[in-house]
Amino acid sequence: MSPRTTTRRMPKSIERGGVSKHALLSLRRRIREAGLNPKLAGDTGTLDDLSWRNFVKEVFLDSETTIGLISTPPGPYPQEAVVPPKEMAHIRDEINRLAQSQRMLAHGLATPQLGAADLDFMAMQAEMLKVDAWKCYTGSCPKGFDRGWWMDDETIAYPMLEQARKLNIKRVCVHKGLPLGLVPDYNHPKDLIKAAKDFPDIDFLVYHSGLKTTSTVDEVFAKTGEIPWTTEFCRMKQAQSGIKNIYMELARPLRSSSRPIRRSARMCLGRSSTRSASITCSGGRTPSGMVRRNGRSKPFGDSRFRIS
Repeated sequence: MSPRTTTRRMPKSIERGGVSKHALLSLRRRIREAGLNPKLAGDTGTLDDLSWRNFVKEVFLDSETTIGLISTPPGPYPQEAVVPPKEMAHIRDEINRLAQSQRMLAHGLATPQLGAADLDFMAMQAEMLKVDAWKCYTGSCPKGFDRGWWMDDETIAYPMLEQARKLNIKRVCVHKGLPLGLVPDYNHPKDLIKAAKDFPDIDFLVYHSGLKTTSTVDEVFAKTGEIPWTTEFCRMKQAQSGIKNIYMELARPLRSSSRPIRRSARMCLGRSSTRSASITCSGGRTPSGMVRRNGRSKPFGDSRFRIS
C-alpha cells in the first residue's frame, strides 16, 4: 500500500455521526479487556486502530473474510447515516482498486417513508454509486416520523420495491429483529411474506434472522423450544411453499454465545434442504479460499493486501 493509503482514517461521518471515533476506541478497549477478541491484544488505543491500513489488515488478513459488505446504521435521513452511501461506495471502490478484484460490496439505503424524495435518492445511488443492494430499517423511521413501516405496505413500501426493480438492483436487505425505533413491533419479519409473494423477482435478505432479543432467548427456548420471532417467521415461511426469495442471514445466530440460538440456526440450515426454505449464511471464506471474478481466481492472502 502507498503511504497515502496507509495513513487514511475511517470516514469522517463516523466522527460526526451517531458513532464517534472515541466511542469506537472505547468499544474496542472493552472488548479487548473482556477477552472477547484476543486479536485486539495488539491495539495501541490510538486512532491508528481506526486507520485505513488497520481496517484492511483486520478485515482481509486477520479474519476469514473473502468478500466484505459495507453497511451502516440509519441516521435521521439516509444522507446523514453513520456512514452515508457515498462514503460506503468510496470504501468499496478503494478496496477493489487495491485488490484488482471484487473484495467489497456496498449497500445503498432505501427509506420509503420519504416518498418521492427517496425514489430519487435511490436512482442517484444506483446510477452514480453503483450500489450492490438496498438496506432497509422498517423499525427505524426518518426524522419527522413517529413510527416505522411495513414492507408489505402497498402505499409506502411498494413504490420503493418497484423502483428497485426498475433500477435492476433487486436485493433488499432488511434489519429484522433486535428492535430499533420507537415501536418495536415494526421490526418483526412477518411483513416479508406478502412482499416476497408480490415481488417474486426481488430477493429479501432477513438480517439477524428476525431474532427478537438475545437477553431472554435461553429462558424462552428452555420453556418452549422456540426462538421468539424467528421460529414464528420460519413457520409462516414454511406455510408458503411457493416462496423462494426469502433468505435468512445466519451469521449473528451462528456466532451467538447462546447455545439455543446456535442450535436454531443449524436447524434452519437442515430444514432448508428438505422444505425448500431459502437460507443463506453470511461471513467466512469460500471452501477454496478463492474469489472469482471474470473467470480468474485470486487467493485470500493476495499480495495486494499484504502490509509490510
